[in-house]
Amino acid sequence: MFARRGLNTFFRQTQRSYATANPKKIQYNSLKPYVLVGTGLCLGGYGLLSYQKSGTAAIDSDCYTPLSIQEIKKVNHDTRIYKLAYKNKNACVEIPLSSSVYVKDDSMQIMRPFTPVSDSDTKGHLELLIKLYPDGSMSQFLKDRTVGDILEVRGPIINWEYQPNSYREIGMVNFID
Repeated sequence: MFARRGLNTFFRQTQRSYATANPKKIQYNSLKPYVLVGTGLCLGGYGLLSYQKSGTAAIDSDCYTPLSIQEIKKVNHDTRIYKLAYKNKNACVEIPLSSSVYVKDDSMQIMRPFTPVSDSDTKGHLELLIKLYPDGSMSQFLKDRTVGDILEVRGPIINWEYQPNSYREIGMVNFID
């Protein structure tokens, strides 16, 4: 409503009142608020987009992100810890308790969820403890990976959100060889 009134006033100022009269001069002071608001919106939008792109999140739960294998630690005969490096060394992913990340293999069109074992505030990398099954298709894919290879990762996927102090007792199981 106000923008229309301002534009109508601007266009009326450039019209001649009579055919023999000189045209009225444009008052540029009436355009200043519109120019300032437009410039502010443009700068604000650019700032928001650049902030979102340079955020500290290393992986996204909506799309797969390529992460390189930085290290593979052998835990026992069929279990390994895969240390996946983020592109940004200062990036970290806050992974809530009871959530997982998906790893996919494009060649066979499969994806499997894995639970991270690294702390939520660990910067620069993500660690996954993975048991390699003899007949597992994803296990065979991961067994053939070496340091420097790329894995496609998506997450965190929150299966069940833990609320602090919502239960009196919680039972946890840990298997150690």
